[in-house]
Amino acid sequence: MKQSVIDSFYAWSKQFEGEVSWMYLDIKGLVTTGIGNLIDPCPQALVLPWQEPGGSLAGSARIRSVWNAVKAHKECASKGYHYAQQFCPLRLSSDAIAVLVQKKLAANWTFMGKQYPKIFGAAEEWPAKAQLATSGMAWAVGAGMPGIFKQWAQHAAAQDWIGCAQTCQISTRNNPGIVPRNAAQRALFEAAATEPAEEHDRI
Repeated sequence: MKQSVIDSFYAWSKQFEGEVSWMYLDIKGLVTTGIGNLIDPCPQALVLPWQEPGGSLAGSARIRSVWNAVKAHKECASKGYHYAQQFCPLRLSSDAIAVLVQKKLAANWTFMGKQYPKIFGAAEEWPAKAQLATSGMAWAVGAGMPGIFKQWAQHAAAQDWIGCAQTCQISTRNNPGIVPRNAAQRALFEAAATEPAEEHDRI
């Protein structure tokens, strides 16, 4: 993955997901934090450096208790992350969220490269904008995204970025917040198709 993608992904994703330092439920009722980072099941939350209101690190039992409390309030899924704040006194620092995002970004990219070698065999040489748009899709849908967006996968394997732009749309059903993400990802693929080669390392 190009360094410009690594450097820009946090801020680029934040505009769609926001940055939340506590636990909340996404629209599917899964415990989430950071910039749309799933921490469900609970062991995914236990490895994070959660802080108590006074700044001390929370222990595993405390983290599990809070996670269970958030998970139990199923109404959080429809009422949003601000509502869930009342059930989670623990917080992640901005630095901890940044580390979490970078690890997930790298893990998604590595997984897709290994799982879909015919698509990602030359992905390290893709334009940075195509890498960023692809990573954005995987962030929203999961690293198994190429197996779901089969037409997109065919275009990506051929480095047909216009084709990718036309087939990268994530369903907005019951999730209107996906609309701006779809627009941004489509624009990135379209830009990748038309920019000169000397711009391929830049976002």
